[in-house]
Amino acid sequence: MIDAIFEELKSPAGPVRFEGKAAIEELTQNPTPYDLRINATALANCDILLIGGWDDTNATIEHHILPFYRTLVNKNAQKVQITAFQDNHEFEKSREELAATIIRWIKSP
Repeated sequence: MIDAIFEELKSPAGPVRFEGKAAIEELTQNPTPYDLRINATALANCDILLIGGWDDTNATIEHHILPFYRTLVNKNAQKVQITAFQDNHEFEKSREELAATIIRWIKSP
């Protein structure tokens, strides 16, 4: 499954330029730099907007967003917000609302 996800992301069809197998190997050998929960202490002082889709089967609210949010709160993050849309991973049905939410968040004090 993860191989297929990386292949979809890979250029020229996808938006990312990398060697698929090398990226997977690096990720499996040293996941720490990519694990948001492990790095929550360093991120706790940042303003963070977590965005999810209730119908997202790739990055689920239950397994990705909520655990990261709870870890940030436990690390005393002061400005962290979750916004979720009734949508999939690509936000196909809520892109305008998503854009408006991001703009409001950026402009907020």
